[in-house]
Amino acid sequence: MLTYIKDIAAELERAADSPSARNIFDLAKALSEELDRLDPRDFSPAVRTQFAMYRMEARNWARATSFSNTVGLKKFTSGIPGILDGYGLPGRATQNRAFRWLSDPDLAGIIARDYVELNQILVPDGAWKSAVILAGSILEAIFLDLLTKDPTRIAIAKASPAVPLERGTPKPEDKWSLHDMIKIATDIRMLPADRANTFDQVLRDYRNFVHPRKESRSAHPCGAGEALMAKGALDALCDHLDRTLP
Repeated sequence: MLTYIKDIAAELERAADSPSARNIFDLAKALSEELDRLDPRDFSPAVRTQFAMYRMEARNWARATSFSNTVGLKKFTSGIPGILDGYGLPGRATQNRAFRWLSDPDLAGIIARDYVELNQILVPDGAWKSAVILAGSILEAIFLDLLTKDPTRIAIAKASPAVPLERGTPKPEDKWSLHDMIKIATDIRMLPADRANTFDQVLRDYRNFVHPRKESRSAHPCGAGEALMAKGALDALCDHLDRTLP
């Protein structure tokens, strides 16, 4: 999370060992400028006040004409990483998910890793296109696990009339697309029917934005709305599965 600002703080901390270093003033100014770009309301409530105080102190260091108090400077810079770890969507900076209803441990590990990246890095940093693509990828992985990995559900899924056909024969589960899996999940009532359209929209964005040529043809910009809708659809699915699956 905000690794580049942590790197600036680390460089400033190292420069404190040589307070006559010419770049120490530039580093202090750069750190202050980057902290000023952040909004305290985007931090978890537990660290908002601390962040505001650190930002004020950073401004003071940026205006310093000397760095004789190296102990104070190093104490200040060493606290930056912990403060920045509280950055994220309001109240959700460190919120992750257990995904207890996933059956494939390897796939579960990938999904959990990607969800942390989506929740704590891409969305807070405004990487909208990457957020849409990763949210779509996580959705695909979740449906893949639920419909094709769990032995108690695969028979139900394969019996669904929503299973796609190829020359009149049902396609095997390893050939189901994400669109197919959404239709099957809706048909077997794993996914609420009133949410299907939302997932279809996320799916269209996911497909368009993952391929630059399709994105260009769609004339449909990828911004905060698309990213937050994709993440919202993903969280809505996870909340629904938390409530309905053992």
